[in-house]
Amino acid sequence: MRDPYIILGIRKDASPDEIKAAWRAQAKKVHPDRNQDDPLAVMRFTEIGRAYDVLKDAERRRRYDQAREAAIARRKDQTFMEQREQSRAEELRAKEKARAEAKLSEDEARAKAGFQVGESTEDLVSRIFGAERASARGGQRAQSGGFGYGYGGDDASGFSSGPGQSYGNDDGSTIRTSPARELLSYLMRRLTRQTQQPEKAPDLAVDAETCLEDMLAGKPAIATLPDGKTLTLPYAAGARDGDRIRLDGQGHKIAGMKRGDVVARIRVQSHPWYHVEGDDIVTNHPVDIENAVLGCETTVETLDGPVTITVPEWTGSDGVVIIEGHGLPKEDGGRGNMIVEIRVMLWDFPDQKVIDLMRSLREGLFL
Repeated sequence: MRDPYIILGIRKDASPDEIKAAWRAQAKKVHPDRNQDDPLAVMRFTEIGRAYDVLKDAERRRRYDQAREAAIARRKDQTFMEQREQSRAEELRAKEKARAEAKLSEDEARAKAGFQVGESTEDLVSRIFGAERASARGGQRAQSGGFGYGYGGDDASGFSSGPGQSYGNDDGSTIRTSPARELLSYLMRRLTRQTQQPEKAPDLAVDAETCLEDMLAGKPAIATLPDGKTLTLPYAAGARDGDRIRLDGQGHKIAGMKRGDVVARIRVQSHPWYHVEGDDIVTNHPVDIENAVLGCETTVETLDGPVTITVPEWTGSDGVVIIEGHGLPKEDGGRGNMIVEIRVMLWDFPDQKVIDLMRSLREGLFL
């Protein structure tokens, strides 16, 4: 619903008399009987009635003013959140760029240190010392007429028999690593050590837009991501404006980190005819004074189509008619109700008989 102050064309501090006068003037101006060629006359007339309904009651007006201030605060918070998300995204891009540059520098350092592509520190040490062992083994075979020797203790390869790690060789012999080799392996690991990455990237907060018609039809809500892409969120029965839905692994993506989540807040677009109270949809319906006094049957537009209701006799503007099962879907599979608030309207032009009757009732005159 649009701002009722704007609809009636009054100030925020308007008095009850000013509100009532503005409502009467606007209602007469846009009444469907006087604007039969205007297809939007009924909608505007209903909107004016809803605006008056909100502002004429002091408690409802107070709640609306509070909600309006809260909405303004939310918009400010949303702007702040968007700016913060943009700043965070820029910061994440800068960090990702720095990591990429650091990774490139690290690869260059590893290449200068003798690493091959994809080679670990242990692989490098094994390759270097394996080549030395092969060279030493070849020399021993040449000296002994081509016969190989098992390695252990001090030998011609130059390996120390001091403390070290032992492992099996390809030919079944046992090779003990030297302390120098262990020291080199340790230094290589220290040289190529990478910074520990966080486990998960930050979540991405967005708004998911929907409307009453789509909620009733079970259509997904649509969220627009900072990069301009859209994300569809399957509608869950019972979801309402302000609820949050988390989508795992759909948020920020950073190299070396687990992808963050998307946290989408449901935002239901305002409707010109209806507003939501819990699971119920509330609207108002104008009734002429004679039908309000005598009772009548009339047709109300719901989200499911037109429905005929019965207005009891002597129904005032505080009267309501409930249409069961025409509200929003609930988690248990059922639906809320449509609450129709009756608005008693005067005729377009004064009727002298009605005026005399009202005067007699008020002043005790008998005609």
